[in-house]
Amino acid sequence: LDIIKTFKKSIQRIEFSIEESDLKSLKSDSLKKNRPLFIEEPMPVERTETFRNILNNSNATIAAGERWMGKWTFFDAMSYGVISVIQPDICHAGGITETKKIATIAEAVYSKLAIHCPLSIIALSAALQIDACTTNFLIQEHNEVNDSFENNKIFIGKGYINDPFILDLNGEIEVPDAPGLGIEINRSGLNEIMSKPWSNIRG
Repeated sequence: LDIIKTFKKSIQRIEFSIEESDLKSLKSDSLKKNRPLFIEEPMPVERTETFRNILNNSNATIAAGERWMGKWTFFDAMSYGVISVIQPDICHAGGITETKKIATIAEAVYSKLAIHCPLSIIALSAALQIDACTTNFLIQEHNEVNDSFENNKIFIGKGYINDPFILDLNGEIEVPDAPGLGIEINRSGLNEIMSKPWSNIRG
């Protein structure tokens, strides 16, 4: 909590989220005063009914859902009224249509959407399409492994798609308006990337 307080004081204009496993800290007055954007899955999430018992009267904004499958699990979790941000992963939750349904359920209980996306540029492209048509959208995660930095610009998906996304200084991406997911695979670039030796080290 001291780290959170120092960070919040030093960089006041930047929102941040954290992963936290110390359940006692969720009811701390310090956390209430230096509230992060959200705390991600502060407990094992296999049993959604535990959220109600653990998080009632918490001072934290709780996010969860990156490993849940299907809208019914999300419905059960959100019915307890303690999850402020849902994090469905399109590849886990059941695809674009199911994720959009989950977002609509979240809207009905005043929860925000922050799609989990640690995977490919295609998954990110699908997530962006949902974000763009969802009124309760909050923030979008992406995998930095797909990033490249050139001429003071951050490109997402260069070599993977013909027109890579550009992350601007505000941390925003322009949603593509081309058909489908709005992208075209760069086959020659992808072949070049896939020809490189495999590494289990990120970055």
